[in-house]
Amino acid sequence: MTPLRILASTITALAVVSCANNKGGNYDILHVQNLFPQFSPSIYYAAAKAGVPIVQAVRNYRLVCASANLFRNGRYCSDCVGRVPVPAILHACYRSSRLATASVVGMQTAHKLMGTWHNKVGCYVALTKYVKDRLVEGGYPEKLIKVKPNFVSAVDLPDVSSSAGDYALYVGRLTAEKGAAWLTDVWSRSGINLPLKMVGEGDSKITSQPESSSYGGGHIEFLGRLPSSETYRMMRSAKFLIVPGQWPEPFGRIVIEAYAFGTPVLAARAGGLSELVQHGETGFLFEAGDESSFLAHARTMLDQPHVLHDMGLRARQAYLELYTPEKNYGQILDIYMDLLAGQPGRSTR
Repeated sequence: MTPLRILASTITALAVVSCANNKGGNYDILHVQNLFPQFSPSIYYAAAKAGVPIVQAVRNYRLVCASANLFRNGRYCSDCVGRVPVPAILHACYRSSRLATASVVGMQTAHKLMGTWHNKVGCYVALTKYVKDRLVEGGYPEKLIKVKPNFVSAVDLPDVSSSAGDYALYVGRLTAEKGAAWLTDVWSRSGINLPLKMVGEGDSKITSQPESSSYGGGHIEFLGRLPSSETYRMMRSAKFLIVPGQWPEPFGRIVIEAYAFGTPVLAARAGGLSELVQHGETGFLFEAGDESSFLAHARTMLDQPHVLHDMGLRARQAYLELYTPEKNYGQILDIYMDLLAGQPGRSTR
């Protein structure tokens, strides 16, 4: 089979036409990454003119939400999903500007009326079924939406270790939607005799705590931003990773990074996280913001070492079965071949 010629684009519509017609011949597929709203969907029309089918990656909720995160004023928000997105303008959801939000909403609405989303995109690739379901609610054709998760390259990961450290770990931005403020508050009052180490930067109200502070029998250490190699070392040795997100994460790459080391995950049942964590198997899920459920599962992981050990083994197995580069390559290749099979006059060779 002749190798597929894929143009993975974060470039302008003019460049697409140039690449497709003059620089390298006719490409088989244009795989568009997350380039809204800086570039308009005119890139689709340029590709259509060149006869190149489109695969659109969906890495956030921009296609159904002006702010791209389905989160407003500290809560889940779907006010605009499947509706005329007037609330987004009223609440200045994009960059806290009604004018900027109106520009995004105008782009979304205009191309909906023009049929762009239905007729110019051959396939949407969502990170999780949760993201796919939100697109369907927003009026996107279900038959065009495929689900393919992210992956973690083993080349980027240190050797797996089975030795569990003496701390729980949080990695990510220290912001309200990530659940960092909620986590520090709950952990500070929990009395759990296990250090919590937090890697990342963000809200000064959270990071203004001393670098290492003791609370109510627990211990929280703010480490700031660390090099990837050091973060991975800590992840490999942690008893478990905590992902307390308050917003509907489209995916949660940090989860599969933990799985690659055989580290179990305690995560909020929010967005795509509920698909990544197999409750009771590779970790535990708790309802976002539910303190009692969170603490109960954390204590189970601490008080029952055999449960934690078995979860770690299953987490590593989940990585090997679902989230390796090899598995991901097969999935994206199947998506490409299915798309080409439906193109008149094109062969999958």
